Amino acid sequence: VSQCISSSNQSAITGLPEGFTLQNITDLNGNNVSSSDVSGGTTYNFCYGNSSESCCVNITT
Repeated sequence: VSQCISSSNQSAITGLPEGFTLQNITDLNGNNVSSSDVSGGTTYNFCYGNSSESCCVNITT
């Protein structure tokens, strides 16, 4: 059963399913972004997952 957040759900990445951790954030060009550099009004690709599942979703901050 996939626990990935749907891309239509723009609730920030704070609501991760239990056991999931944030893996990495990239901008839409694929460049890595640290969480402290995330700015408002920009769309990022957040990837998160657990030992058996990896998910990525575009979220506009």
